[in-house]
Amino acid sequence: MRHSLWLRPGILTGLVGAAFIVGWSFPRGGEPIPTVLAKPAPIASAFDVSQAFKEASRTIAPSVVNINAAWSGGGTGVLVGDDGTIVTNSHVIGNSNRIRIELYDGRRFRARVLGRDRETDVAVLKIDAEDLVPAQLGDSSSLEVGEWILAVGNPFGSLGHTVTSGIVSATGRVDLEVDEIFYQNFIQTDASIHPGNSGGPMVNLRGEVVGLNTAIDGRYSGIGLAVPSDMVRSVLEQILRHGRVRRGFLGVEMRTFHQDETYAGPSRVRLSSVRKGEPAERAGLRVGDIVETFNGKPVRDDVELKYAIAEVPPGQRATIKVWRDGERLERTVVLDERPVQGQ
Repeated sequence: MRHSLWLRPGILTGLVGAAFIVGWSFPRGGEPIPTVLAKPAPIASAFDVSQAFKEASRTIAPSVVNINAAWSGGGTGVLVGDDGTIVTNSHVIGNSNRIRIELYDGRRFRARVLGRDRETDVAVLKIDAEDLVPAQLGDSSSLEVGEWILAVGNPFGSLGHTVTSGIVSATGRVDLEVDEIFYQNFIQTDASIHPGNSGGPMVNLRGEVVGLNTAIDGRYSGIGLAVPSDMVRSVLEQILRHGRVRRGFLGVEMRTFHQDETYAGPSRVRLSSVRKGEPAERAGLRVGDIVETFNGKPVRDDVELKYAIAEVPPGQRATIKVWRDGERLERTVVLDERPVQGQ
């Protein structure tokens, strides 16, 4: 007859470690025999997460490139087309047209610039190469706070292919002191991002690119910021189609207010300036109008309205519903093209 004594994990840490449930069998007349039963669920889950990190790293690795640009230094980029299309940050290449790309397999190519968009800090490059492995652009709008991500890049321009991990700390970060990026909608992360990482991919655990690692907010050490992939996709599509980014222009200034005794609706964005001769004035909009919807979509603050305006191609019509002096009005406006800043 066999007798057994079961010990909880941790009791025999010094002998076999706390990672296992350990039992001792006592055969009649013999020495006790240690028996390993199984890994407890938390340890198994940790191994599963580690495996997911490894798979995501392997998936994205062939798509990550190192960028060396005359005068601006360099950074990282990511292949997004098997035809050699690469996306990176605009500040990585600066004004340089002398750009060299090194692939994960060590091959080197001269790149040409298809377009730059300084207002989102996104640039599109092209190399003539074969046997490329493009990354998959994911859906950044589905990211949730607390979700695991990986950041891949070339830290300090010398450490080569490096992967760091973290979580999505926040989404939709705006009004940050990051260069002069006008259209901000940053993903915030605690994953390590250093000089040289700029332009590299932020990926989810499926290996999909959900952002471009862009900066560390200068006010708070350790806060990494990435341009969301949905914004990158929009810029990429316009540059491939037009060679530049074309955005709608309304000709207003706006601000988000927090309380108004005369208005109880859902919007918090009021027009603070309407420029003479611009589309808004031509459509009959006035200073003080509270914008509730733009092209049928509700807008709650000035950031939402700014992006809604930008998404409409110049020359197209848009409908705007506003609250003015106790009544709701609808106006139709034909948007101009937004002047490009800093170019």
